[in-house]
Amino acid sequence: MGFDSTATIGNIWGADIASHVGDHYVVRNAEWNGEVGPGSTAIFGFQATTGSGETAASGFAVNDIAVGHDPTPLLPTLAVGDASVAEGNSGTQGLAFTVTLSARTTTPVTVAYATGDGTATAGNDYTSASGTLTFAPGQTTGIVHVQVAGDSTVESDETLTLNLSSPNGATIADGTATGTIINDDVAPPPPPLPYPASAFPTPQSSRARRAPAARQSTRAGSALRATRSSMPRAIRCRSRA
Repeated sequence: MGFDSTATIGNIWGADIASHVGDHYVVRNAEWNGEVGPGSTAIFGFQATTGSGETAASGFAVNDIAVGHDPTPLLPTLAVGDASVAEGNSGTQGLAFTVTLSARTTTPVTVAYATGDGTATAGNDYTSASGTLTFAPGQTTGIVHVQVAGDSTVESDETLTLNLSSPNGATIADGTATGTIINDDVAPPPPPLPYPASAFPTPQSSRARRAPAARQSTRAGSALRATRSSMPRAIRCRSRA
């Protein structure tokens, strides 16, 4: 609570002095009575040295709202969530953004919306959209639809944004969402080879076929050496005259 007084407060009970600037005091509940429920009462008192205005106090305000005036009602908040859709091969698909109102109201709530390009381009990948979304009394969700163009081109997923602005009867807590257009096209397989792959020998298979021949020639050479070494040698004799 805040108030103005020329008196100088010395002792206070049931509350604490939060600040004192000039003649303006701000006091708050003591720790033991810090929570005051609706319709409840908190009492505090103080001793003070009189000033030019004696001990009178004026200009009372609670939570910065003058006593005797109704507080400004707390408005609900709006938030929009991300969305995604598969693009399809033709025609259009609907990308649906859900906008949520945090609490029911007794009067209508409106908010403006508009799409924006990300990696997706309006007029090519989707149809741009803008307008006003209205929540009837008691309604807490609304849908914004964006039309996405289908195609058969193999490409990466693409994105766009939906932005909220100019609320009436609410405030915006989260005003930007991302819409993802999911690619569902698959590249065709490569054409088949004119001959089966097994018809073309690999370097490993060629070496494997040559290896037995090399071992066979080695065995043949061993046998030949054995045959030559086992042949009898001619002995020459010379006579003396």
